Amino acid sequence: MTKSKKIIFTIILLLPSYFLIKILIDNFYWQCPIFKYTGLYCPGCGMTRAFRFLLVGNVKEAIKYNFLAPIITIFLAYILLKIYCIKILELKIKFDIKKIEFLSVALLVTSIVFCVLRNILNVNLP
Repeated sequence: MTKSKKIIFTIILLLPSYFLIKILIDNFYWQCPIFKYTGLYCPGCGMTRAFRFLLVGNVKEAIKYNFLAPIITIFLAYILLKIYCIKILELKIKFDIKKIEFLSVALLVTSIVFCVLRNILNVNLP
């Protein structure tokens, strides 16, 4: 299969996936057990609402619910796009595992700092 056919096939698969994810997120709600039992916000509190806004392109509103949602989305998109280019399109791109490890640690540290600051500053979610 040629690269252009692979790209078209991928787009055909991604469109229904987008709508399925949107339907699931729009109809999914659960209360964070960490917040429910401790009263403390975890790094993921507000993430579902943030992803709901990201799916429609409203980054400002997504950041209001959870600062990490756009960062995590970019990080995962970067990794998935690299894997797609290497495995599906068979492009000769180097998959730098050291860069992924560094970004993972940076994301972990950012999550911890965000969680601590969020609870110290007592930032309420809308």
